[in-house]
Amino acid sequence: MSIPRITEILETGVQIAAGTALLGKVGIDQVTANANVVVLQTNAGKSTASFTRPNDTTAYAAGDVVGTAAANLTFANVLPNVQNFIITGMTMRIDSAAVPAGMGGFKVDIYSAANTVIADNAARNLVAADRSNFLGTISLATPVDMGDTLFSQNDNINFNGKLVTTNLYAVLSTDNIYTPVAETVYTVTIYTIGV
Repeated sequence: MSIPRITEILETGVQIAAGTALLGKVGIDQVTANANVVVLQTNAGKSTASFTRPNDTTAYAAGDVVGTAAANLTFANVLPNVQNFIITGMTMRIDSAAVPAGMGGFKVDIYSAANTVIADNAARNLVAADRSNFLGTISLATPVDMGDTLFSQNDNINFNGKLVTTNLYAVLSTDNIYTPVAETVYTVTIYTIGV
């Protein structure tokens, strides 16, 4: 009898019997209702949402939404399956060569389904119709000037939730009052694992 390689199990979903040696003398035994099934998942995901803010320099108040007039953030295909997840990290890149005076941290409100659009420069709002889809908020650190680019890296977030589809939705808002640069591109990336 040949012993399947671990990569074959991951790729094909082969079921292996309890006690089958996978790595030399290492065996797997289960005492469950599905004693002959071992489920191995390597669910890790990365999804990016990007937008160009409007062609204006209207100052933001603390708590204002930073986005477009027509859409919130959509993180497509966060994981391949509908399941529980953990957001482990999040980055934000702003395509600008200088940190605007007063810019601070940001908030990212996460939703399990497409939420009501809140236009750029409007007040952050958990709309009554979206309450059941609201999963929580992640705080982002103040972006750092890296020459031609501003960057905010946020590790060890450990934000838990459950996917309804393979997408997540979000609203970005500012913590501070600042005057933005017109037509600046913002790119937010989330890193997830399935649980």
